[in-house]
Amino acid sequence: MKKLLGIVVLSLLLCGNAYAKPVLLECKEDEPLDQDQDFYAYYSLDFDKKKYLYKAGVWVAKNCALGNCKEIKVHNAELPFKQENATHLYLGFESKSKQDGADVFDSYTFNKTNLVLVNYWNNVYDETTNKRMSSQDFYTCKKINKFPF
Repeated sequence: MKKLLGIVVLSLLLCGNAYAKPVLLECKEDEPLDQDQDFYAYYSLDFDKKKYLYKAGVWVAKNCALGNCKEIKVHNAELPFKQENATHLYLGFESKSKQDGADVFDSYTFNKTNLVLVNYWNNVYDETTNKRMSSQDFYTCKKINKFPF
């Protein structure tokens, strides 16, 4: 009976480490477009299941005198896996726009050594100017234990 209990306990200990929790990241935009607020992007990166999520974007007013100065937009958008090497994780998508037929993309490059994120995109179409907007945004990320929303 003791041997059986020992085997069960040992197998549970070994199995418990087989599935790691997703890495949760809080990424602050280094140079936000609006200097009056900071922008934070939240990601869940599950390397075991190869499931990568953009969870939410949070805008925080820098000078706020009253009330809640945060705007939270929850997305839970899955980011398709592109490739991975020892130092970088590449996520994102490429497709054809239904609006203007252009090639559109939204790519995310996570540097796994220093937790810097580069987001390069052109998937926003401005109907007032009839032009496609593109940008390359840089973020500094840190691991967190849980999301603040």
